[in-house]
Amino acid sequence: MNDLIQAKRYLCSYFIPCSNPHGIFMWRPDIKNLEHIPDNNIGKLIKPITKVFYIQSGQGSSYKTEFCINKWFMNEYSSVCVATCDPKKSRIFKVNGQLYLNIFPGFLHVLRPISTFETQTHLAIKFIFSHIQDIWCSGDWNLTEYIIKWLAGVSAGRKMYSILYLKSGQGWGKSIITDFIQRSVLGTQLVYKTSDPQTILGSFNGQLQGKVLLLLEEMPTEKSQWNNLYRSLKDKVTSDIMEIHEKYKTPTHYKNFMSTIVLTNENALRVENDDRRTVFLDVSPSRKGDLKYFKKLGNAMKYPGVSEAFYAYLRVIADAHPDFNGNPPPMTTSKQEHIISTLPPLFQFIKDSYLIGGNIIYDLSIQEFYNAYVSSCDIHHITPLSKINVTRILSNELDINSNRVYIDGKRTRVLNITREELYQKYVAKNWIHETDEIDIDGVEDVPQNRPTADPNALDRFLAEIRGTPANAEPLKVTKTVIQQSSPQKLKCKVVTGKSSKKPPVPPKPDHLKTKPALEKKSVAITEETITENDINDFLECLLSCEPGPSNSSPIKSEPPVKPEPPAPETAKKNTIEPLAQDPQPKEGTQAYWNWLERHRWDNKPWVKKTREEAFSDLFNKGKECWAKYINESDEYDWEILIEEVKELDKIRHKTNLYNWHMIEAINHFKDWVKYTKDLPVGKLVTGKELVKILEAYQENKNAKIIPVPSGYQTMKLDKGKAVEPRREDHEMEREWEKANGIVDEFDDEGFENICEDLGTF
Repeated sequence: MNDLIQAKRYLCSYFIPCSNPHGIFMWRPDIKNLEHIPDNNIGKLIKPITKVFYIQSGQGSSYKTEFCINKWFMNEYSSVCVATCDPKKSRIFKVNGQLYLNIFPGFLHVLRPISTFETQTHLAIKFIFSHIQDIWCSGDWNLTEYIIKWLAGVSAGRKMYSILYLKSGQGWGKSIITDFIQRSVLGTQLVYKTSDPQTILGSFNGQLQGKVLLLLEEMPTEKSQWNNLYRSLKDKVTSDIMEIHEKYKTPTHYKNFMSTIVLTNENALRVENDDRRTVFLDVSPSRKGDLKYFKKLGNAMKYPGVSEAFYAYLRVIADAHPDFNGNPPPMTTSKQEHIISTLPPLFQFIKDSYLIGGNIIYDLSIQEFYNAYVSSCDIHHITPLSKINVTRILSNELDINSNRVYIDGKRTRVLNITREELYQKYVAKNWIHETDEIDIDGVEDVPQNRPTADPNALDRFLAEIRGTPANAEPLKVTKTVIQQSSPQKLKCKVVTGKSSKKPPVPPKPDHLKTKPALEKKSVAITEETITENDINDFLECLLSCEPGPSNSSPIKSEPPVKPEPPAPETAKKNTIEPLAQDPQPKEGTQAYWNWLERHRWDNKPWVKKTREEAFSDLFNKGKECWAKYINESDEYDWEILIEEVKELDKIRHKTNLYNWHMIEAINHFKDWVKYTKDLPVGKLVTGKELVKILEAYQENKNAKIIPVPSGYQTMKLDKGKAVEPRREDHEMEREWEKANGIVDEFDDEGFENICEDLGTF
């Protein structure tokens, strides 16, 4: 019965009951997120299997007892959580004794100091920010600084109380930044992109749960949807609570930390005249059709480490401006032009008739004014407002009041505003454009909002973020040498246990990864010391984890094995020297990252296998899994293995035990190839390269792995021939992959000139 404690503990690391929303939350390692499951469906995942045990009593007799893991989890397990979604909270936390489960997906990158990135990366970051300044903001530094702080707040999970609205022609360069943020900086788990208005207007919006950024591209331009779309977006922008309603589930309220960007080629919003939530960007067409420029910008975004560095820059900016929330939004030329072009008919009639037309409005009777307004509506085929509504709007929007006076012996209500006063009210509301021909004696022309151009402002801003002088070069990484005092010998304990043919236990979920300090304090749990209370203690252990959801590698869950002391003849062999010649530097420094690169194989013993062992282990593992999970009667050979490797390379999720074991074995073999050829950390051994290696080994067991110009790792036969795909076939295949969006590799051509081009761009 004591063995069941480990089963319970393992089950509780993937499943947790929830009272709001009611059901069970399950951790999905394939998508690194949590999935809500109703109670009536949990039996499909936690099978109601009953085990019978015979327990020896003190009198010598035994009695039978039964245990059902499903019944225990649903009826006896007492830890029940409440779901929440907050980027600033840890995965599991307690408030006033209540256990909370944070379903926020987590950020794409682990935050690194800016100083750890190389010089070329800093130059690429400046290039991207320069595009925001020159294209998104037409060189206006005040608007550029606002946009950078806005994006920084989003990257930190803070809600921005304004909408970025980018309207431009095709090919101007407005979408390249948002695509970069969605794909590489924040990730698709935090950014949702759509052109369907039902995402905002519809009844179901489960796809918005846990998103920090909503991208609305090419929304509908029909005026019938303008008002509804704007009102819905306004509610999303101003409200701190979001109702998430999924199909067949009860609506649940979560914290609203989602910000919105609208990208369109046509008018997509019916913005109010006194709008205080929308930021219209003055997108510049200066780079339209400049393929060379956009190729360099794309290369800068694909340069290794740029996406992680861009995220680090944004987080530093967000920390430097913690109170920035997007309010108040700046007035831009584009916003003023949009407001003027969409003025309501009543205000447009007043502007055309009494400001541009020069008609007298002072002492004009309400009835005469209304008659002229109705005539204008008839000409433009517009339904006029009622006289009462017109009077109320004039009073509320323009503060135009009326007086009752006697005209020709008859008491009449007239307007009491002069043409000069009316002009000033329109100027204050930004309803006057520089193209409007208005001539009023003694009144100067309306001042225009000219962009504030400062070519050195971006350099000063980035230098302040990096903590370097404005005229200095980007930070160069320096190596730190840390010396260690006289080393001491450390003895390793040999852990032995009975071998088992059962499949290894999959690793624990990412959200259960603990801090190194916490792992040092943990006590080895054996069959004799574990108790039922350890299940609840396990949750308490999670509460002390590092704040903030983590996407780093998970900790491993291995069955507890009682350690045994080493044998005398092996004690000396298992005594190792600490890394006296290569101590671990301080975390976060460049020396630390270099140290990790040098020791990246320390925890992967399979890379030290001989060539015969590596190939034999892969074949034997494939044969064992094929007989156990597919068909035991088949005669397994190398052709079956190669075909399975081709198929498994296309699979992204380990959906069954066969996939789990085989993908793990294939990844071990890829590590062995990388180790034997000493490939860089970022260099991946693709499935195609692995197939070529296995095919060559099938033909000749004495073949050797050699690199070839095409990028494949092939096998060299004894006769000296290298098995390599034809060049024309390889080029056609790469063209097909690029056309279908499969390949997204960095193109070095032209990027070495970025330093020289930054002054121009």
